[in-house]
Amino acid sequence: KSNRVSESQPYYANEFAEVYEKIIINNNFGPENIFNCDETKVTISPNNSHFKAITCNFKHNNTTIIKENKKWATFVPFHSCNRVVIAFLILPFTKKNKATISLKRHDHYLRSYGPKLFYTFNQSGCINIALWKEMLNLFKAEINNLFPNKRSLLLLDNLNVHVNTEVLQWSMKNNIQMLFFPKYSSSYIQPSDDLLFLSLKKHLRAVYRQRIQAAHDEQDLAVEMAACIIDALRFIIPS
Repeated sequence: KSNRVSESQPYYANEFAEVYEKIIINNNFGPENIFNCDETKVTISPNNSHFKAITCNFKHNNTTIIKENKKWATFVPFHSCNRVVIAFLILPFTKKNKATISLKRHDHYLRSYGPKLFYTFNQSGCINIALWKEMLNLFKAEINNLFPNKRSLLLLDNLNVHVNTEVLQWSMKNNIQMLFFPKYSSSYIQPSDDLLFLSLKKHLRAVYRQRIQAAHDEQDLAVEMAACIIDALRFIIPS
């Protein structure tokens, strides 16, 4: 992967690596307080169950990614190199004209000892600025419990909600330093792709379709999908 980066974007890849190294040294960051967050999409159709990297035909209100004529959920994990600390699942409503609900904790992890997972519903099944802020606050609370009074580094791509001015101000107030991958390079150097999403997709394919087909309504869908993801995460990365 690093070779492909060097061949396609040597200047920006090297510049990012230098900045990353300086930040780690200057702030004494260790593996336990360096985190990455990324999003991936999954169709909620039981007849076409597969994960898909985020792509878009157009952007709506400069914050939400929408896929035309498709029903997708969005999975958003926050993880270090060896654990998922918290994760989120955003599902689309099956019917229109419903109001977005707040993130709700899924209690499956209490039985399975997996990472905390929260889910919600909105019209698109996509992340937006309001949900992103809510996710960040929950992430901050979780790492405060795990590593009290420690400054953290959060690696992100350049999705619009990530680089929002209010979000950047929030990070400075909450002792979290955000570092963004070079534009158009996340397909090469995004850690989630290799560390998490690739293995997650393989494990989900075996069980996802049967569990989702058994769902009778939106709530069942959320519970079953969340349970599948947590079970897969426990197998892939200890939490």
